[in-house]
Amino acid sequence: MENTEVKDVRLNIGGMTCINCQTKIERGLLKLSGVKDAKVSWEKGEAEVTYDEKAISLKEICSEIEKLCYRIHNGSLASRIGQALFFAAVIALIFFILQKTGVMNLLVPSSLASSKMGYGLLFVTGLLTSVHCLAMCGAFCF
Repeated sequence: MENTEVKDVRLNIGGMTCINCQTKIERGLLKLSGVKDAKVSWEKGEAEVTYDEKAISLKEICSEIEKLCYRIHNGSLASRIGQALFFAAVIALIFFILQKTGVMNLLVPSSLASSKMGYGLLFVTGLLTSVHCLAMCGAFCF
């Protein structure tokens, strides 16, 4: 009789952007000795892993995911949303301070001021377009 202690764990994973990320993590986990099953969902940002505690540790599983250039989140979805809202509030506060002190007028070349595009709109456009860069390049591991 085989001496095993099978355990199930759900991990929150950051950095997945597509189905290829999901497949990459699943294949990486299933190659590990002691991992019985791995189901990854890039839409939910999580992995459900069934493993033998005697053959492999949770730390080794997390390490494999990190080697594949993804992050393990310890917090819940609510705490991640709270962090995102906090950072959005900080960015808005910085913008407000820069606008009220007149520093925004120094940050944009005078040629843009003639296009009748307000500095606030330029700032918001920069923030919105940065989301695209994070989504496209954020998953790359350097």
